Amino acid sequence: MLRGTRRGGGGEAACRGVCGPRSERGQAQAELAIFLFVILVMALTVFDVGRAFHTQLIVTQLARDGARVAVDCTKTAEDVRASVLTAAGGLSPTVTVSPDPRSCPADPTRVTVSVLYQWLTPLGNILGSGGSVTLSSTMTSQ
Repeated sequence: MLRGTRRGGGGEAACRGVCGPRSERGQAQAELAIFLFVILVMALTVFDVGRAFHTQLIVTQLARDGARVAVDCTKTAEDVRASVLTAAGGLSPTVTVSPDPRSCPADPTRVTVSVLYQWLTPLGNILGSGGSVTLSSTMTSQ
C-alpha cells in the first residue's frame, strides 16, 4: 500500500494529512494520561495503606507503654492516660484503662488505645468504611 493512503483506495486525497504516525499522536497521549492516572491512584493507595499500617503500629506501641505504666501499683488510671497521651505525639488517641491499676495484685489492668484514621484516598469508600476507620489496640498488664 502506498504511504499516506487508506484501504479502499482514494489515494492521497482520501487521507488529507491525517494518516500515519501523526494521526496516532492524540491516541498515544490519551493512553498515557489514562495510564498515568491509574499508576498515580495505585501509588497513593499503597502510600495510604502504609500510613494506616504505621499508625496501627504506633497505636499498639502506645497501648504497650500504657500497660507498662499500669504495672506499677502506685499509678492511677489518670497517670496511665497521661503517659499514653504524652507519648502519642501528633495523634489524639482515646485511652481506656480498666480497672484502676491500684488494684494490681487482684486484677490485671487493660489499656485500650484507639485512634480515628482518616484515609487520604477514596480507599475507605471502596472498602465500605467511609472516609475513616478506627484503629485500636488493647494490652493487659500482668
